[in-house]
Amino acid sequence: MAVKAKQAVQLSTYNIEKKDGYFYYWRTPFFCLEAEHKGPYSSLPSVCLMIAREMLQEALALFKMR
Repeated sequence: MAVKAKQAVQLSTYNIEKKDGYFYYWRTPFFCLEAEHKGPYSSLPSVCLMIAREMLQEALALFKMR
């Protein structure tokens, strides 16, 4: 029986902040001091959906390269 090789990738880490009643998110910067804040969003589910879209695009790009 053949064992299927697993494929795994590490996706970006995101931060979420609530400020003045609105939510903002950004990717955690690893090699720079500042990151671009995205928002404002009125609800946390909206922020989560936007992060999910970005993560999907990133995962598709990484799996296409393999």
